Amino acid sequence: TDAHDHVFWSAEALERYNQAGQGTGSWVHKMEGPQRFMCDSWSLGAIIYSLVAKQPPCETDEDVLAKRWNFNLAIDEMDTEAKSLIEGFMHPTFDKRIRAERALHHEWLRRRW
Repeated sequence: TDAHDHVFWSAEALERYNQAGQGTGSWVHKMEGPQRFMCDSWSLGAIIYSLVAKQPPCETDEDVLAKRWNFNLAIDEMDTEAKSLIEGFMHPTFDKRIRAERALHHEWLRRRW
């Protein structure tokens, strides 16, 4: 996998990938329970961020691992509902991230579909 692809991974998934040995394939099986779903939430937030801002929220693996990201000017011009959804998906604490079921009822998505 290209290192640039990791910018859409959650920090928890990237940590497991690095611990298991890159490219072994066994790291996926170590993601269990709620942590696995919250990693998906982070990735959804990164994808939504990228679609709105036309760039990923993190530039490097180090940024992902540090959960270091902020809104750029393209998103600052968006409404607070878009920012709220992204913040919910990309919360630094994995068990506080918004779940997919709740996101389906988020006002930003409901207004568009």
